[in-house]
Amino acid sequence: MRIHLLSISFLLVVGECRVYAEPPSGKPLDTKIDRILVYSNQAIVTRAGEITFQNANERVVVQGLPDALIDSSVRVRLLGPAEPRLVNMEVARIYESTFKKEEARQAKEALEALQREKVALESKQQELERRSNFLRSLQVGAKPDGKKDDPEPLPLNTAAWAVMLDTVAGGLEKIAEEKLKLTDDLDQLNSRLTVVSAQSSRLMSYETKRSKTVALEIKGKLDALGRVEVSYLIHGPRWFPRYSIRADIDTGEVELIMNALVSQETGEDWEGVELQFSAAEPSQSADLPKLLAWHIGATMGQQGVRLATGNGPLSNVQTEAVNAGGQTDDLNITTSGDMTFANAGQITVGNEISQSAPILQTEGQTLPMTGKSIKGTVNLLAQSGKKTMRLYSKLQQVENLWEQQRQAKSQGDLQKFQVTNSLILDNWKNDKDVKAVFSDVLEEAGKNNDLSVRLIQAQKLAQGLISPVTSSGGYDYKYAALRRESIPSDGAFSKVSVGRSQVTAEFFYEIVPELSQYAFLHAQMKNPLRSPLLSGPASIFIGSDFVSQGSINMTSSGEPLKVGLGVDEAVAVKRKFESKRETQNWRSKYTFRKTVELSITNNKERPVNIVVMERIPFSNEKELKIEMLHMSERPTEKEKGELWTWKSELAPAKEKQITFAYTVTHPVENQVASTPDPLAAQK
Repeated sequence: MRIHLLSISFLLVVGECRVYAEPPSGKPLDTKIDRILVYSNQAIVTRAGEITFQNANERVVVQGLPDALIDSSVRVRLLGPAEPRLVNMEVARIYESTFKKEEARQAKEALEALQREKVALESKQQELERRSNFLRSLQVGAKPDGKKDDPEPLPLNTAAWAVMLDTVAGGLEKIAEEKLKLTDDLDQLNSRLTVVSAQSSRLMSYETKRSKTVALEIKGKLDALGRVEVSYLIHGPRWFPRYSIRADIDTGEVELIMNALVSQETGEDWEGVELQFSAAEPSQSADLPKLLAWHIGATMGQQGVRLATGNGPLSNVQTEAVNAGGQTDDLNITTSGDMTFANAGQITVGNEISQSAPILQTEGQTLPMTGKSIKGTVNLLAQSGKKTMRLYSKLQQVENLWEQQRQAKSQGDLQKFQVTNSLILDNWKNDKDVKAVFSDVLEEAGKNNDLSVRLIQAQKLAQGLISPVTSSGGYDYKYAALRRESIPSDGAFSKVSVGRSQVTAEFFYEIVPELSQYAFLHAQMKNPLRSPLLSGPASIFIGSDFVSQGSINMTSSGEPLKVGLGVDEAVAVKRKFESKRETQNWRSKYTFRKTVELSITNNKERPVNIVVMERIPFSNEKELKIEMLHMSERPTEKEKGELWTWKSELAPAKEKQITFAYTVTHPVENQVASTPDPLAAQK
């Protein structure tokens, strides 16, 4: 439906973000990310949605916004035939806990059943031990009670002794067999108990996610349509310019593609959005900086420091938490329903103590919660059975590998990140015990495998990147994506085209024989884009073949642009240099004769333009004399500092030769030292 721009309203929110245990009331407004302006280290995200006014005054909420958004940057734009007007707005931080209630209840019941079965087996084991002790305590010929002081022992009955021995031996053997079977049953049970305990522990854990909600009160015409746009600033997204240059020497054209490498980990994927990139530095304020008084004296105490965040003053809740010596992330939140979370004391998990661990309260029962982290979920008391120990060891290996991959990612070790996730999948993706406990780990390991490939590829693209702010000089150059793009929130670089043009170019070979025996192909053109080209790396192609990595310097629109296309060995270069001392005036002065012979051969099937650069020494010293003896061909250009350039066209299968000679004369007591840069000596 087409919306007429009959009414537009703006609001800038400046204030504190409130913390809610439950979302603010209001009708959820379905919004999608429409457009994003990306700076060098932050972005302005704009969401858009539509509302039909069923009441003159509507209260709507935009939910699930990133927790990292800057509260004071939130802006609302209203437009449409409903002539909407903003009455009030607030930004709320929401804590949402995800918990698999039914699965956790079933796992808890299974765990309790196994625990009861274990108690029964242990009771049976104790009974067997009592029977064994009783049989071992039996004696033949012992004195009856009351006659222990009688010095005469009772007579020994040989037959009774034999019967007793057979009874005791048979009973002990039967008990030993029962003990062996019972030990095996306990080992099997402990293995099942280990799996179910770890599974129950992970299912009862929860993950707390923080998000923000923008609540709006809007007035508008009944049954009319309005459009709501909510924008906010968030730190983290970044972009860098990178280029692709494809040269077609046969047609004499170059295709120039300017790309923006963009990455973000805001927590929300950018799906099919309109992207724009800015080279400005948004952190620089346009306001005149305030000059403060400069006082020299005793230093202030800590009480003189005002607590503040990067977005402004701390909220009341944050200030109270800081003053109490706590952290703002450790707030105790109680949710409604038959399942509540409250603050507990110390919960012991294995040999570890979790401070202020949460408690699950359901149907009058209290169960400890381990949190979403894997560490501690299988730190159970391992039994002596071999099967149980093997199972316990297996779960510990998965847990340790998972911890290693998390550390590898945080440290930027992408190879280790990929290897550890692959090991988890290769070794245990089909293991029923591991799948029962770590199903979420296996699922995420599969996603991490794909992510590691993207991150490794992005790492290669990141080589040589230059921040757009560095080359823009602070000017707000803007670049728009050629189409709507999708950028996942995974931190990997995505390539977005922001400019593409085909332009006619002049191709030529630059040759510096003194420094290199290769001919370097270049293309000379004008910047065909309407916007400046920022400094950045470039991938160079000739036809469909990748030839090298190059770079582009800052170039305004329409300005000349020279691009290096790499080495072409089909143009052969040779240089011969000879230095010989002459004998005249050898007692007072030395004279050296220098001879240079250049040879450039075109082995291609087409003519080529060549630019040959050479130098001869120069000096401002009166006692040092440099004299040119002969030159086979005068240079096309001669720059200050005796830098010479020959430009010409070289036909196929032809050779160009350039020779020149000069002398250098200086006093015997002096030595002549050369420098790689003659202009540096002049300066």
